[in-house]
Amino acid sequence: MKETRKSKLKRIGVRVVGKHGKAVIIERVVSGEAVRAIAPVQALEYRGDDVLISKVDLDASIPYGANWEKHLEITITVEKVAAMLRRRGVWTPEDYKRHFVQVRQGVLGMISQDLSRMFKAAEKEAR
Repeated sequence: MKETRKSKLKRIGVRVVGKHGKAVIIERVVSGEAVRAIAPVQALEYRGDDVLISKVDLDASIPYGANWEKHLEITITVEKVAAMLRRRGVWTPEDYKRHFVQVRQGVLGMISQDLSRMFKAAEKEAR
């Protein structure tokens, strides 16, 4: 029996995380990070519990999700955190232990500004 061109294609294991009509959202791990894409249902091949997609179809799939790395700019620095600690009266490890909640709120307040800018940029790009 002659092997078809499709059967010779490299297959990659994926996980289906969503389905919308004739499209699926697939996920795979690349270098320890989850990556998602939108692919046509018919591009998937089921072998027992495994879900496979050809490299050709995977390369043609549409990336899913915001590119957070592109939009996140961390402006919080060691110097800014140290200044915030001193403003809150945290000068020693004992002060840190006594004022842990205030320290955590201060750091979260600093990073939340960066996260808010990231979200707004990603949202603007998605429009």
